[in-house]
Amino acid sequence: MRRLPECGAAGSFPRHFSRAFAATLQMARIPISTSFARGFAATAAAFVLAACTTLPPQTGPQREARDAVQQFELEGRVSAHDARQSVQASILWLHDTGSDELTLTGPLGQTLAQLTRRGTQARLDAGGQVRETTDMDALLRDALGLSVPVAALSHWVLGRPRTPAANVRRDAGGRAEIITEDGWNVFFVRYESAAPDALPELIEAQGGEVQVKLKIDRWTLQP
Repeated sequence: MRRLPECGAAGSFPRHFSRAFAATLQMARIPISTSFARGFAATAAAFVLAACTTLPPQTGPQREARDAVQQFELEGRVSAHDARQSVQASILWLHDTGSDELTLTGPLGQTLAQLTRRGTQARLDAGGQVRETTDMDALLRDALGLSVPVAALSHWVLGRPRTPAANVRRDAGGRAEIITEDGWNVFFVRYESAAPDALPELIEAQGGEVQVKLKIDRWTLQP
């Protein structure tokens, strides 16, 4: 049995289809003119070729320019370790320029720690104990047992450096691939899409002995 051309052979497809269609009608002893067969074949071929058309790649949600983002909410999973210990948790982080609310939960949904910041005042609630200070990095170190710079992290999760002095290597689309800043190397392993302002989806960072991996499952940008 003769096989029809594959999708994409647009120039020869109607001709082959016309011949096959006419041969089928002749076998069925149905009188048919060549012009009718060609016209029918051209119409049918148009539908078939339309079905074969490749859809454009998904570009993901439309985002505002990353440098303009001031408020965000993210949900995901974080793991961190050094030579002595490691920690894994789910993370919910609400951030704006004047405040932070960061909740870490364990595998069974239990709250491991809650960190909040209002202006310069920060608070840690963990294990039934509350501690307040102006140093949120110190509170996160108490919560994780590891030192991670929160102020810088609020920029890195968006795929941008904290200061213009940072060393940034970018991909062909202008997005950060590696940020070197404050003694940390931050690797942007995957973005949510190929769009220029797509947000990071998987980040790996290393500062000294500390290594952090953050997988972001959901982004919400506040207006």
